[in-house]
Amino acid sequence: MYKILKRFFDILASSIFLVLIAPWLFLIISLIIKVDSKGPVFYKQKRSGYKKKYFILYKFRTMVQGDHSIDNQGRYHEIAIDSNKITKAGRFLRRTGLDELPQFVNILLGNMSIIGPRPHPAVMDRGLGPKVNNYFKRLDVRPGLTGWAQVNSLRGPANNIKTMSKRLEYDLWYIDHQSIYLDIKILLRTIFRNTI
Repeated sequence: MYKILKRFFDILASSIFLVLIAPWLFLIISLIIKVDSKGPVFYKQKRSGYKKKYFILYKFRTMVQGDHSIDNQGRYHEIAIDSNKITKAGRFLRRTGLDELPQFVNILLGNMSIIGPRPHPAVMDRGLGPKVNNYFKRLDVRPGLTGWAQVNSLRGPANNIKTMSKRLEYDLWYIDHQSIYLDIKILLRTIFRNTI
């Protein structure tokens, strides 16, 4: 019953957002991005999803044009918020979480849920996954727009085993304690954090 209610809420919330809010909000954000720097408005990346199935995640572009997440050896590394590769508009979008809003499309399509462990880039999973115990258990549920780790100050880069292990600890705790009450708690904490 919980899974049915959760999916119903995901469809209802993402539909309302995409019909009533996205048209005007996406237009404003798109104009800011285009004025601030050259390149496309949206950024697409292959992410690991439910049961290790890959999907294309959508975000607003926050960096200068190009893929800066892969180094010369083909390894994944997250870009720090103070990197000069992040645009001025991008800093604001990342700080407020507005860059993640296009993922409501992913939620409507069923690739993601509003609440769940954040989806990691596929190349990141291949690099860190085998080095962190129980890492792939986080893929036993749909990835989320926000999650228990994120509202407990574990947002941002997780390029090393220590940081990833801590984030995983929160992700697995969420999976073991899923409930409507916990999802509402995470949602409210996310909204509060991004509006103060």
